[in-house]
Amino acid sequence: MSEQTSDPAAVTGPRAAVTSGQAGVTSSAAAMNGDRAPAPKPTIEELRAGIKQTRAELGETVQALAAKADVKTRALDQVEVVKQRARAAVTTSPVPVALMVAGVAAVVGIILVVRGRRR
Repeated sequence: MSEQTSDPAAVTGPRAAVTSGQAGVTSSAAAMNGDRAPAPKPTIEELRAGIKQTRAELGETVQALAAKADVKTRALDQVEVVKQRARAAVTTSPVPVALMVAGVAAVVGIILVVRGRRR
């Protein structure tokens, strides 16, 4: 069993504050506060300004999450990015456009011939 002392100063832990006459204040609470004076209460205007700022931040967060959750729009945006890259590659490519058209026509012709032989 534990040994009990009659000296209140010898008691440690969360019960120490209660036994030493400081009801409601524990040594851990005093340590967390850093033995500083309590901060003054904010005014109504400060509270309203804080609420307004929090609402604005929350609105931005909700919009960002909604944008991430919209898979269709994200996919369409990605398609546009790929199209722009392809257009840029075609316009800056040293290969003439006529040669590219001939290549595409050859691929389409091969596909049609292969499909015709399967039937």
